[in-house]
Amino acid sequence: MTGKRLRRKPGGRDGRSIRERIGSVARLKPEMYASYVFYHYAKQEETPNSFNPTYIIGAHEEVLFSYEEKPAPARGMGGTRRTWPAPVVPDDWHGVMRPHFIPWSDGERGPLLWERLNTLLSFE
Repeated sequence: MTGKRLRRKPGGRDGRSIRERIGSVARLKPEMYASYVFYHYAKQEETPNSFNPTYIIGAHEEVLFSYEEKPAPARGMGGTRRTWPAPVVPDDWHGVMRPHFIPWSDGERGPLLWERLNTLLSFE
C-alpha cells in the first residue's frame, strides 16, 4: 500500500447532506404477510418514483424494520415499470395497510403502527 487514505464525501453516498436517519419497527399480523408483500411489490412496480429511494424494509418473522434518510435524494421522473390489466395499488394506501399491522399502542392520532427507534450510532 502507498499509505494514501481514501476520503469520503460528507453526507450520503451521493454527496448530499443528510439531516436525519430514521429507523422504525412494526409488527405485522402473520396472516397478512403475503398481502403486505404483494401490495409492496405492486407499488414498487406501478409507481417506482413514489417513495424515498433510501427507504428500505426488512422483515424477521412478524417484525418489520424500516430505514430512511431525510431529506430524500431527488427522484427521477418516470412512469411505471410494469402494467397490470388493472391498477393494483390502492388510492388509499395507508387505509389498506392499516389492517396488516398489530398496533404498539394508541397515540394522539390513533393506533401507533410504526415505533421510531433511537439512533445509537451514526457514521459520516
